[in-house]
Amino acid sequence: MKLNRLVILLASAMAMVAVSMVGAAAAQAEENKGPLWIVGSPAKGLLAGETRAITSRTEKEPVLNGGAGTSVICAKATNTGFLLGGRPGTDYSKIIFVGCHLLGEANCIATGLKPLAAANAGEVIVDVLTILGFAKGSRTSAVDIFAPQGEENLFSEFELKNKAGATTELCGAFNEVKIPVTAVGTAIKIKNETRNAGAIAKVGDSNGTSFVLTLPGETSLVGLLILPPKAEKINEAEVYNTTTEKYEVIKAKLEAAALAKEVVEEAETQIELLPSEKFGWNY
Repeated sequence: MKLNRLVILLASAMAMVAVSMVGAAAAQAEENKGPLWIVGSPAKGLLAGETRAITSRTEKEPVLNGGAGTSVICAKATNTGFLLGGRPGTDYSKIIFVGCHLLGEANCIATGLKPLAAANAGEVIVDVLTILGFAKGSRTSAVDIFAPQGEENLFSEFELKNKAGATTELCGAFNEVKIPVTAVGTAIKIKNETRNAGAIAKVGDSNGTSFVLTLPGETSLVGLLILPPKAEKINEAEVYNTTTEKYEVIKAKLEAAALAKEVVEEAETQIELLPSEKFGWNY
């Protein structure tokens, strides 16, 4: 009788171990599908088909940096869009840059033509898709990879033009030059669209005085995305490929040939959910 009980206990224990191993394997398989957005308190994953409206604004003047004499700066940028659930987490945003001009030449105004024509001089409108990935070689810091929503990997095409009546700080050789900005990095799939990666942003928040990377599972009411200065540009990241079911290293790059062979988007952006809700990322 005691032997039978012992056998039953051992069998039960083995069954529990087996179930635990299966559960762990399933969890690990889920983890391997890339970081996802998390929302709420307590936080839970934003699942496929779920969305959250977002709004954002830049903390500093955003710059399209092509080097000396070939950079464009804007007074600010605002953003509206949606976080999109699933693994990896994605995002759609419409970004409106205002007060844009050639850096150092305040009367050389940049105005968007494509894919969305701007209604006002100095305004550039960009539709973007993003996908969450990991910093190369890390699973403790996330990045958000930007790609153009529009066809032909065009982020925007803008025209530089002298401000009417101005006599100083003009465009010079760039006057009435149309400048396409295209993504020429690795082709990635976002929202069933295949587009080239153009830029990679750090995902974090503020500790009250400076930017800090957020860790898995951390949430806050206001997040920060940092597109670093040219000298600190993030060139590569790891993204989960849902077709091959493997992580792959991707590269991000922007070109604006009329300005410079390579340009770098530099920006610091605060992001909030609408209505306000804590959010972050996990895997």
